[in-house]
Amino acid sequence: MEREYLKTSNLDLAATLHAMGLPIDGIHTRGASGTFDFYFAKSEQVQKAMDSFWSKALKIEPQELFGARKEIITRMKDEESTKKFN
Repeated sequence: MEREYLKTSNLDLAATLHAMGLPIDGIHTRGASGTFDFYFAKSEQVQKAMDSFWSKALKIEPQELFGARKEIITRMKDEESTKKFN
C-alpha cells in the first residue's frame, strides 16, 4: 500500500508541525519558482495539528519553533532531501 502525504508550502506551518514532533517525510522544490513543498505522512495527528494551527489554537515553545524552522531551512538547501519526490 502506497503511503499518503499531506503537503504544504507554508514554511511556518511546516516548522510548527516539525516542532510538535511530526517528521517531515520530504521537501520538494517547484523548479525555478523557488517555492518548496513540505510532505508529512497523512495521519489524524497531523490533520488535527494543521487544523489547530489554522484556528490559532496552538501553544508552542518559541525555542522549539525557531529550532525547527532553522532545521527546515537547512534541509531546503540540501539537494539530497529533494530527490525523494522528484
